[in-house]
Amino acid sequence: MNTKTFSYIGLAAALAVAPTGGHAALSYLDTSIDGEGVLVFGTPIGVINGWTSDADSKTAAFLDLNTALNATSVYTAPGGTTLQNGDILSFTDTGSATVNVLNDGAGDLAQSTSSLEGFGTTTWNLEISYSISGIAQASIGADIDTTLLANGATFAAGEGLLPAFQSGTIDIFYNEVSGFSPLAGVIDDGQQVLQLILTPGAVLGATNLELFGTVDFSWFDADMDGAADAGLLLTAAEEAAIKNLFNFVSPVGGKNSYYDIWLDGVTSLPPVANVFWDLNTNVEPNLIPLAGGNTGSLANPGCAAGKLCRTTNLNLDVEFSPVPEPSSVALLGLGLLGLGASVRRKRQA
Repeated sequence: MNTKTFSYIGLAAALAVAPTGGHAALSYLDTSIDGEGVLVFGTPIGVINGWTSDADSKTAAFLDLNTALNATSVYTAPGGTTLQNGDILSFTDTGSATVNVLNDGAGDLAQSTSSLEGFGTTTWNLEISYSISGIAQASIGADIDTTLLANGATFAAGEGLLPAFQSGTIDIFYNEVSGFSPLAGVIDDGQQVLQLILTPGAVLGATNLELFGTVDFSWFDADMDGAADAGLLLTAAEEAAIKNLFNFVSPVGGKNSYYDIWLDGVTSLPPVANVFWDLNTNVEPNLIPLAGGNTGSLANPGCAAGKLCRTTNLNLDVEFSPVPEPSSVALLGLGLLGLGASVRRKRQA
């Protein structure tokens, strides 16, 4: 995911609509090891490192995980360092950041006014890391020599790179900031706790981009036997805590935890996906990727020779739901079909 800006002419027109909002559901984080809200500390022990241990182990309900990060996009262009109209580029987007804000739809939740079980900047939070790949089509009025541009150069209005996001994952990890975390000694610092799988495509608006996908625990329980795989080397308490960390406020099939709901879906006949995510981010500024290596008058040594790269700050909101985003069916198909037709026309020319 990056901040590519998109031409709203030609094949972009099928996607130039505002996102519909979807069915985001209230969630909470549970720091207990049994999923029943039992305190890891046993009993409330008052103020701890700036947060107050209360009568249970559940955070206040939230709709979004919020963060900001620097996203790096690496492109391979058919014309090397020169972009031409109609070029089809392959790309990979990568980035990582700390997630320390929960938002309930009305605003960011604060430890001083909400029960967050220490979640935030000083005790514990989450780390997000992603890698997403696809292809993009250049929609530009004139050739662009990317070796001659200054960092921060942008496409002209109405021009840019139109992407088709094809595959990728977003991994979420537990991040222990201090030993006062309610999960200290339970989940190891840096341990993965969730994975999000991308559904190909995207929904584009004038100022934002939405990606969609499903929540997955096959990295944790590949054989779907209800137990963590042996290779993860987890303690019984750590396994239980990971299973019970992410939950919906309203039960789904009598269950709250994402893991339990996922397991019900993948072990049903036929298997179904039943925990979904929706990521919303900005699509500005409309940066032109620069040539890598020491090519041309401006060196871009952070990017490999023969590649085009750009790094842009993104503001991300991630929502979860047991119901898929309604716009993620028809619109994604339209976008991929349009890009596919464009590729065929280019090859026939």
